[in-house]
Amino acid sequence: MERWQNPGDNANIQKFTMDTPGYLAHLAASNGDNLIVDASFVKLKNAMLSYSLPEKLLKPMRLQSLRIYVQGQNLATFTKFVGLDPEFPISNQTCPPLRVVTGGIQISI
Repeated sequence: MERWQNPGDNANIQKFTMDTPGYLAHLAASNGDNLIVDASFVKLKNAMLSYSLPEKLLKPMRLQSLRIYVQGQNLATFTKFVGLDPEFPISNQTCPPLRVVTGGIQISI
């Protein structure tokens, strides 16, 4: 690679290093204010859809009620943020909340 190796070299890639000053420079760059980005977002966190069958359909089945439902959590995030989750941008070591979709049938006899 055409990297900086000796004093006076003119290169676009910095000198490879594993020493403490290089590590401290990396920490300063990753925690500094040079990483300020637009973290605005819109989230669809919870939604539920249910349908109860009408009584005229329930009488032949001898049921009091029958309800079908679907609910979801953390369904969508709309953002230009490049990290995992703009709601928790400080930690890039944690995963965003999981998307959960649950469905079922509730029957009363």
